[in-house]
Amino acid sequence: MKKFTSFLLALVSILAVALVFGGCGDKDEAEIIRELKLKYLHAHLITDYPDATVDDVTIVKYYGQYGNSYVALISDGYHEYRGVISQETIKDLVFTYTNTNSVKVFDGVRFYNLKEAYLTSILTMEDLQLLHRQFPKPTEEGNELHGEPIK
Repeated sequence: MKKFTSFLLALVSILAVALVFGGCGDKDEAEIIRELKLKYLHAHLITDYPDATVDDVTIVKYYGQYGNSYVALISDGYHEYRGVISQETIKDLVFTYTNTNSVKVFDGVRFYNLKEAYLTSILTMEDLQLLHRQFPKPTEEGNELHGEPIK
C-alpha cells in the first residue's frame, strides 16, 4: 500500500507541474483545426483579401500531428484550384491530388508544402511514409481523393 501511495503522490506532482507549465500539450482536434484556419487566414489571405474570415478557410482533410507540426489539406474561397490531376513527389513517394491544391504543413510559424517540410527537416522520411499510407489513392472511377471538408 505504501508503494501505491508513493506512486499516486508522484503522479499528482507530475500532473501539477504539467498544468503549471502549460498543460500536457495535447490539443483536441477541433482546437487544432480552429488554429490552422486562423493561421492560414493570416498567412495567405488577409493581406490581399482584407474582408476574408475564417469561414472562407476550409480544412478539406486533417491528417494529424507529425512531430511538432500539423498536416492538413486546406483550401479557401479566394483561390481557384484547377481540376487537374497533380502530384508531389518526394524521393519514391508520390502524393496525388485531384486539383492544383496540395497538403500544407504548419510548424507553428509558417506553412510549407510536403517537399519544403521534408527538405527543411520539419518532416522526416518516416513521417512522410506514415502520411503516405493514410493518403487517399486515386480511383479508376475518378472519385474525389479527399473526403468531405471539415467545417
